[in-house]
Amino acid sequence: MKLEILLGFLALSYISTVQSLSMSKLRNVRIELFFKDEADLRSRIQFLSSKGISAFNIVNKNNRDTLQEWLEVIHAVHPSSDVCVHYSAKYNKSRKKDGAFDLFKDFMKNMDKVEGKHDVLLITGSGAKGQFNSLSGLQRIDSSYKTPVAVAFNPFFPNQDDLEIERKRLTDKLATNLVKKVYFQFGSDLVRLQDSLDWLATLRSEYQFDICGSIFLPTKKLISQQKFRPWNGVF
Repeated sequence: MKLEILLGFLALSYISTVQSLSMSKLRNVRIELFFKDEADLRSRIQFLSSKGISAFNIVNKNNRDTLQEWLEVIHAVHPSSDVCVHYSAKYNKSRKKDGAFDLFKDFMKNMDKVEGKHDVLLITGSGAKGQFNSLSGLQRIDSSYKTPVAVAFNPFFPNQDDLEIERKRLTDKLATNLVKKVYFQFGSDLVRLQDSLDWLATLRSEYQFDICGSIFLPTKKLISQQKFRPWNGVF
């Protein structure tokens, strides 16, 4: 089982952080990319790859995000990159019947056309779950696509009932036999984290998947924000 860490930078001042880490510590680190435009993306990939980082995540925060183009830019700048492209049901809705699912199928077809190593992280997004979400998408999609699929899991729900619902959704996702990696949400409860890692270890007797934990750049401003008004689903 491969264990990775997704390092999310919500500030753009990541250079000193990367420079302070040794190459051995960066080996299993993924960088969640934030950039202003294509030129900025190219610049960040050039810098990060020069420091030995070759695994990146592209977030999906808008239905106008040109995810495939960004993926192609990264592979053009650093062909050996391992890129995870996020696909959010929240930001890819449709008023047509089954339109959201059709959009996802088209997206997977386009991902299959792109050369280079990459996968897709299918997420529901915050708020109410619509007819198309990460679970329903996996249950309806066929296995003909060659692009691997990852899903998210939140082990930090303080309410046990909420945690059991989250675990049930994950086991249902794994039961599709399409999930190749599980991404953990941010969180600070180490007991919940260890319990969930132990639980996932038991699931690996039936399913094969990698795990990627998540941390963010621990600036004073961001830590203060999370204490005062954390993001939805962050504990």
